[in-house]
Amino acid sequence: MKNICVVGGGIAGLFAARVLAEKNYQVKVLEGAAEPGGLLRSFHGPHGQDFDYGTHVMRETGHSEVDALMFSHLSDEWRSFEILKTGSVAGGQLYKHSAFTNGNSLSPEDRTKVESEFLNCTPVKKELDSAKDYVYQSYGPTYSEKLFLPALAKFYGVPTEELHKNALRQFGMTRMVGFTSEKTHELKKDSWGDERLAFHSFEEGSAGLNNFYPRTGGIGRFITELRADLESRGVEVLCNQKIESVQVKDGKVSSLQVGGQSFDLDHLVWTLPVPFLHKMAGQSSPAKELKFRDVGLFYFTFEEPLTTDLYYIMNFDPDLHSFRITFYQNLKANNEKHFSCCVEVLGSGADIEKLSSSEVLEELKGLGLVKSEVLPVEEQKMTFPKGFPIMTKDFAKSSREGYDEAMKLYSNVSLVGRSAGKVFFTNDVLIDTYELLNSL
Repeated sequence: MKNICVVGGGIAGLFAARVLAEKNYQVKVLEGAAEPGGLLRSFHGPHGQDFDYGTHVMRETGHSEVDALMFSHLSDEWRSFEILKTGSVAGGQLYKHSAFTNGNSLSPEDRTKVESEFLNCTPVKKELDSAKDYVYQSYGPTYSEKLFLPALAKFYGVPTEELHKNALRQFGMTRMVGFTSEKTHELKKDSWGDERLAFHSFEEGSAGLNNFYPRTGGIGRFITELRADLESRGVEVLCNQKIESVQVKDGKVSSLQVGGQSFDLDHLVWTLPVPFLHKMAGQSSPAKELKFRDVGLFYFTFEEPLTTDLYYIMNFDPDLHSFRITFYQNLKANNEKHFSCCVEVLGSGADIEKLSSSEVLEELKGLGLVKSEVLPVEEQKMTFPKGFPIMTKDFAKSSREGYDEAMKLYSNVSLVGRSAGKVFFTNDVLIDTYELLNSL
């Protein structure tokens, strides 16, 4: 029986363990924090509310084997829904029908320019890696300069010239809402139009995949139930395990030194940044350290419902602090006496520290999400360092080089998760992890 160590107890690491457990391997998951799950966890508020660390909804991948492994452990506490009710903010306007950037928030003159420029754009070459160049060539200068690029600068805090095109995907900036609904349907019949245009409503274009959110316990319930399922299959999930060194012999990782203990292994599944693996193994790495944006989480609880039935809203307006707002009572769809939301803000820790909860609350009221006379019965603020990676072109290039170098140096290592630099969206990570490890 193979002895396999999985380093990292986030969703990629736990799912990797689930795939390997199905093959009856002896599996240990080593997590550095006190609990597994990363940001996919929850905490309990004083008024009985469950709060998540940001916006998290589980969604089927469409890959039958992956979905069977991911969701077979869900209890009756979970609700499923096909339509994800989302909105967006641009130009100070709340659009209640889609989380994509809304070009129709622009002035009539600018909308005319956007439509003309959009129709004159030609397909972008795959090798183009610049986010700024990709946006200009896909949508034209007006949309780029009025909406996309200011939003990218707000989210990442670096010049947009430095960003890789995958930086757009991290915030769902892969399509725009524009034209009339009828014209959009016509343009989406062409693959190049479909790639760039979003339907005007989340009610349209459903992929037929289910979303999941628990009625109680918050999204952390997923990790709790998955961990219990893993342990019932003989997987050891060990927390507070800090990697001290990686021992390599004859081109293979032979053991890990963790907290004075040695874990011997036949195969290593690594979900952390690749440069850290090289460092622990005493190797130099071509990969650069990934830079991050800190995340501020502002929680509010009210005694009356908020004014929207949306699940979450993306805020692309560079003049507003928030970048995403989640409405828990709508996700849970249960009858609670209190109603809560979470507002996420990106920035440096110092900038987040200066921002007050009252300023964030005023943004909610300015968008019409909270009535002007309503005050919260509870508010809370947290800062999470290194919450969102800054996807620069240099980092994407060095990540590929670091991955290639690791594959040459360690013949018994599988690199999975976002840090491997191959895929970013959670569902893509899960499918990639399954296809890589199912062949072991």
